[in-house]
Amino acid sequence: MANDASYYMKEAGLKESGPQKPSSASKKFYQGFDNFVSGKFNSSYDSFITASHDKKASKEEQGVALYNAALSLERSGKFEKAIKTYKDITKEKAYASLFKDSYYRMGACCHQQKNWTCVIESLNNWKNSQTELSLVEEFEFRVRKGTAYFELQSYRDVVDYLESATKVLKDKKDFLTLNAKNMGYAEGKVNTLGLWALEDLASSYIKIGNNIKISYPSGNNQDSIFDHLNEQVNLKAYYYLKAQDTYLEMLNHGDRDSATKGVYLLGDLYRNIYKDLLNTEIPPDIKNKKLEKEYIKELKETLKPLLKKSETAFTKNKDAEEEYKFSNEWTDKSKSSLKMLWN
Repeated sequence: MANDASYYMKEAGLKESGPQKPSSASKKFYQGFDNFVSGKFNSSYDSFITASHDKKASKEEQGVALYNAALSLERSGKFEKAIKTYKDITKEKAYASLFKDSYYRMGACCHQQKNWTCVIESLNNWKNSQTELSLVEEFEFRVRKGTAYFELQSYRDVVDYLESATKVLKDKKDFLTLNAKNMGYAEGKVNTLGLWALEDLASSYIKIGNNIKISYPSGNNQDSIFDHLNEQVNLKAYYYLKAQDTYLEMLNHGDRDSATKGVYLLGDLYRNIYKDLLNTEIPPDIKNKKLEKEYIKELKETLKPLLKKSETAFTKNKDAEEEYKFSNEWTDKSKSSLKMLWN
């Protein structure tokens, strides 16, 4: 039975205490295991917590039983109590070998509660607890911390963490996947984390771009107006282009719908910014000098790069459709938009 238990415990996320001889603690422990794998988490908690208090069990057995009790609480949705139990583990020096996993599980519970500050704190403790993180663990640390910052709307911090994570995903994916396998990660987890990171990174670039407000400066000098406008448009476009490239990277990991949707929406965003700025009220000084036609002509020329970037985005989707041999709502919309863009 012990060999079977070891296998199923690994699959379920449980830890094995490995009692050397039968005892009341080991009996309760394996009752907890049986209940856990059957989905009876309240019963598994009762068994594990009893085993953790059995004075005949070793400290190692008590600690592992307590960890599995916390995991049972987590699986039953009792996240607050699970966090408290994981914290109790990290207060006991004899359970030091369990600290790292306990901090990781605390972060998972905090995520379920949408307590993003708690997620970040737990991840920092996970990273700093004794054993250095492996490559794939460091990757997950950066992804999860970056996405927590995204929920906190701290977009510059998102970029700091997710840019480095996605670079590793792009440059060292094979090694990352191998390391994940050796570390016992579930198959496909690296890809899931990577897509999560890419989507939040692209969204953060858009948020930063959106926060760059385009406005007309005061004054009568037409050249200065267009210089100022051009500078702001280019700065916004820089972040939107970063978002576009990030969405396109998602195509390499199989998420075609999210990738092409993001690229289409960016193309549409460029087009709408162009229309909004073109319809902005003409400054009074320009009207007074009866330079409206000249102004509109110059304004269209200044804003023309926005339409070109819109065209580039729609074309990227069209090209992706041809390269990856698929079509969806967003590639169809992109092709229709290309036909109407310059009309």
